[in-house]
Amino acid sequence: MKSTHLADTKTSRYLGVAGIEEAEDFTPLSDKDLQTSVSNDINTTLEKGEMGRLFAIVYIRGMQYKVTPEDIIVVKNDFPPNVGDKIRLEKVMAVGGRDFSLFGQPLLSRSVVKVEATVVEKTLTHNRVWYVFTRKKNTKTFHLYRERQTMLVINSIQVAQLPQEEEEGGKE
Repeated sequence: MKSTHLADTKTSRYLGVAGIEEAEDFTPLSDKDLQTSVSNDINTTLEKGEMGRLFAIVYIRGMQYKVTPEDIIVVKNDFPPNVGDKIRLEKVMAVGGRDFSLFGQPLLSRSVVKVEATVVEKTLTHNRVWYVFTRKKNTKTFHLYRERQTMLVINSIQVAQLPQEEEEGGKE
């Protein structure tokens, strides 16, 4: 009889046990030389324009959306801007390209990333049914309802150069 470990049958619960290589934990860069090296690599990628198609994770009205330029997203409920308004999505949680990703703690600074969108349409959802039947009382409730929604198109995602750390030895 072949003995199997419990973790081998439940790989989703015990990731890394059943032959999946474990990744190292995320640790912030505490070494100043490594920090400047990483930021220089990202800055040269941005200067050359080799970042590929940028993506961003934005926070709008309690929901997180992963967006790329020219995407259309649907924002639930009433959203204040009018049709045709250009807005800047300021709550950006992460941004990335082909070779890099920047994560905020919890948000990225306005000076680092800029995501612009345009309100395309304000409409209602399709008809939804709310039906309740209570046994023994023979009561039925049937309602059709529609919720408001706003369509946004993402115009652009721009990432600025990362600030360079100044050496402290020169400030005496």
